[in-house]
Amino acid sequence: MTQIPKRQLTKNTSGMAFLILTVFFPIFFSEIAGAQTNTPTPLRPDIQVRRLLAVENDCIRIEKDPSSGDLYYLRISGGIFQIDLSGPTKQLVSSAADHGISSTAGFAIAADGTFYLVGNVTQNTSNIGIIKRGKLENGMRAWSTVAQTEPYPLNIQFNHNFNAIAVSPDGEHLFVNSGARTDHGEAQHDNGDLAGLRELPITAIILRIPIAAENLTLENDEDFLVQNGYLFARGVRNHFDLAFAANGDLFGTENSGDRDDSEEINWIRDGHHYGFPWRMGTNDTPQQFPGYDPENDPLLSPSSFAYGLGFFHDDPTYPPAPAGVEFTDPIVSTGPDADKFRQPDGAITDASDAGETIATFTAHRVPLGLVFDTEDALADEFTGGAFVLCFGAGSSALGDPSNDLLHLQFTKIVEEDRYELTATRIVEGFSGGRFDRGPVDATLVGNKLYVIETGAPNIWEITFPANPTSVNVGPANLQQFALSQNYPNPFNPATTIDYQLSQTGHVRVTIFNVAGQWVETLVDETRPPGNYSITWDAAGKSSGTYFYQLQINGKIMNRRMLFLK
Repeated sequence: MTQIPKRQLTKNTSGMAFLILTVFFPIFFSEIAGAQTNTPTPLRPDIQVRRLLAVENDCIRIEKDPSSGDLYYLRISGGIFQIDLSGPTKQLVSSAADHGISSTAGFAIAADGTFYLVGNVTQNTSNIGIIKRGKLENGMRAWSTVAQTEPYPLNIQFNHNFNAIAVSPDGEHLFVNSGARTDHGEAQHDNGDLAGLRELPITAIILRIPIAAENLTLENDEDFLVQNGYLFARGVRNHFDLAFAANGDLFGTENSGDRDDSEEINWIRDGHHYGFPWRMGTNDTPQQFPGYDPENDPLLSPSSFAYGLGFFHDDPTYPPAPAGVEFTDPIVSTGPDADKFRQPDGAITDASDAGETIATFTAHRVPLGLVFDTEDALADEFTGGAFVLCFGAGSSALGDPSNDLLHLQFTKIVEEDRYELTATRIVEGFSGGRFDRGPVDATLVGNKLYVIETGAPNIWEITFPANPTSVNVGPANLQQFALSQNYPNPFNPATTIDYQLSQTGHVRVTIFNVAGQWVETLVDETRPPGNYSITWDAAGKSSGTYFYQLQINGKIMNRRMLFLK
């Protein structure tokens, strides 16, 4: 592998390449050459893949509007496009001129159809992270500021900034990732200033922001963040994707630094610390120990970016891990795929083949596009499961195929207060092989997974076998009716169910338990077109999973909810 000159890639890198550098590190730069646009290939016969649409070169997110089933995608430059699947065609619905962010990185849509954007305003050597709200009012989207940080210093090489955003199932909070400003906790100056500065109170954390906040200023001060309840979790390097499972648990994908430390999926919980920069993928960062010699580190490639810039070295000033803090490890994977790791002697091992586990994926996979089948729309082993994309090309150096789609099956080990998962490759061959190109995000609409690539650039439609007990929540069905996710969810003891009718019909809304037994009928009458809300009070019922069903004129839609006392 050829070492990259130290001056070749700096903070002055512009446009798409700079964004990819700041949010998707690390990828081995020796693999830049020879990338091409590929057609993804399913690895099992019950999955179909088709190219839906060509899109712009700087696409970064794709999202479903849960209130309508409509599909939208976001460009880094701020444009938001609606996709008409019947065409398919695309239409610009909002731009940077509307919401005011010309460098966007995160996109989420709430149950009521309100847009939430995360972006960054970088000026000279400082950054401001911004969260915007776009609410539909009288057919127009009115934009306002939810929150923004005070300016905080960047560094000359590594800045992950503000990116991922997720709306809590109860619709009360926004969860936002503020990435690290270093690769592995090394000292990073700011164009000669702030020598010795590493991480900041506002970096390497997950924030929890009230969804109703207006013009909130987030101070770069830990006491301020803690006392106001904004600091949710610490020690995350770059959780570029956040997603809620059907049971309300929050998960995030994490890419590690330039060493061969495993990539992670974490169960994100209030008050937990996930180890960065002292631990990545259950490996201890070696620079925190006296006498570290990078030349004898078998997990460090000479072609890696941070190594080439001299950021791996014996560092007697590396700060100690916080006293009294217990780090939360990543979710363990039992394979069978995406589970290669390098032994301390440099040997590469397939964990599942060796009867071992890994936390969580092969190094340099860069897991993105985490999505859960929260509506049980998929059939067979896919029902209620999850998916994640591989953006990185660097995993191929460890004998792990890159640029693919994994099916994940999560198992909650209640007595041990943790999760484990299996990971199986189901689609391969997305465009990739370079730092500015690859599959970057995904969303489910019924039994169809939509994957958007950046730099390639395409949207792919991946069709899975449909669950016969669930109805495809797509535009064709929404011409007649729509059923939204209940809120709050989980709930105790009452929750609200919204549904919409586009034509008059006999409506029945029914509650069933997890065994499929009737519990209660909430509506059983003819109703005209319109938007409706009903409340179910589960007081006196047992905790657990329930299903609510909307039936109109013989057509049925089901959703799942969780009652926790």
